Amino acid sequence: MTARRKVILAASFALALLLAMTVGTQWVFARYEERALTVPEALLFVMETLTTTGYGEQLPFKSGVTSIWAVVLMVTGFV
Repeated sequence: MTARRKVILAASFALALLLAMTVGTQWVFARYEERALTVPEALLFVMETLTTTGYGEQLPFKSGVTSIWAVVLMVTGFV
């Protein structure tokens, strides 16, 4: 496998993982927080988690499930 192909494969995997996390965040908030997030809001939440920026716009959580989801994002986002 060439270096270029490895880079493309890694970038594709990272984008797919980011998309899955964004969609998962939308589902968790709609199901357990009783409020729908737009795609940009869900992506913001994911990026804040992955970059350890914080959750200023999304707190407080209403459900323990949302907190667990945030933990899952933190653990799987540590690359």
